[in-house]
Order: sequence, then C-alpha cells, then structure tokens
Amino acid sequence: MSRVKSKDITQSLRARIAEAEWGADQKLPNERELAQEYGVARNTVRRAISELSEQGILTRHVGRSTVINETAVLGSSDLSDIIRSLNEISPFDIMNMRLIIEPQAAASAATMGSDSELEAMEEIHQKSIEMEDREKFEKLDMAFHEAIFAATRNELLRNLNEISCIVRRRSTVAAIRKNGFSEARRIESIAQHRSILDALKARNPEAAAEAMKLHLAVRSRNIFGGDTPDHMPIGQVL
Repeated sequence: MSRVKSKDITQSLRARIAEAEWGADQKLPNERELAQEYGVARNTVRRAISELSEQGILTRHVGRSTVINETAVLGSSDLSDIIRSLNEISPFDIMNMRLIIEPQAAASAATMGSDSELEAMEEIHQKSIEMEDREKFEKLDMAFHEAIFAATRNELLRNLNEISCIVRRRSTVAAIRKNGFSEARRIESIAQHRSILDALKARNPEAAAEAMKLHLAVRSRNIFGGDTPDHMPIGQVL
C-alpha cells in the first residue's frame, strides 16, 4: 500500500473539485472507492474528507454520502480558473511539458525521497505487473508518477503534476491514451518503470532522469508516432 498522506489526497480532491470533475451538489465517490483509487487505507481518505468538510468544501452525511458544496465549485480560486483555461490545451503540449519536468522530478526524488517512499513506489510497481485491466493499470501508472513527485519534497512540482493529471483525465486525452494501449506496451511501460525505480533506489539522479526521459519519449511515440532514440528493450520486468 502506498504511503500517500491524507494531505496529499486533500490537495488532489480540492483540485479535482475546483475543476468540477464531479460538479456542485454531486456526491463524492465513497471512501472505499477513493481508497482504492489512491492506494491508501480508508482512514487516510476519511481524514482528507474531514479536512475538506471543515473548510466548507464538502458536507458529510454520516452513513449515506458526502456532497460537494455548490460554493466550492462556483467560488473557486484564481488557480482553478487557470485550470479551466487548460481545457483547450493539446495532449501533445501536455506530453512535452512532462518531458521537461518529469526527468528533473525523478532526479530530485532520487536524492530527496525517503526509503519508505521508494518502497511505496515498489509496491505500486508490483501491483502494476499483475494488473491487466487497462483502466486500473492506468491508475497505477498515474499513482507511480505521483509518488515520484511526492518524493521531491517540492510542493510547486507536485501542484504542476496535479494540473497535468487533471488535464490527462479529460475524456479526449483518455481516449487517446486508450487507443495507444496494448498488452505489449503495458509490458514495455512496466519495464521502463523498473528502470526508473532501480535508478531511484540506487540514489542516482542522472540515471533516474534518463530513465524517465526515455519512458516518456517512448510513451509519446506510442501515442503520437515518430521515432524514439535508444529504444529500450522490454527485458526483465521483475
């Protein structure tokens, strides 16, 4: 189970609510569903929901549901307005942004990440090896990358990644990812995650950055076409 903290889930849910992913006066997914999505225990999700309730963003109906308050969506901050302006951003631009930011995030995580955070990434990775369902695999893939950003200890980087995730959850982007998915590419992605994780565990920032750069370049090729230099063989995924 990943060691994501309740404050991380609070941040993520707040951003998703501001983006109107569920809409005003709509029910939040239940604790069990959110715990599965974030890969945490239900009490971790419960603490995050309690904090958002104290902030007036959610209203909890014990034993029934948690409702998103209308003011939380309509009275969103300037940041959420910026996020809304990203609706027209292209998936290609998102991938290019990831290619700029994520290799450096991996390098930072190699030096800043704790042993427990690296072990959490290992656990996510092991789950992804066994996960053949596309949607669940994609969630584990996103969780792996989110864990790397969490290990950087840089709140701005983590927020930038959350913005990227919000855009990537859009139906148009998700459809493009779906079209670029296959069993061979799932195995390829797992192998590349293994290389990233090995570099992180070796505390080698240069190797971590290179492994991440290659992983994203291959992902870009699979989705948008084009060539990828120094293509990594599938190799051993365990």
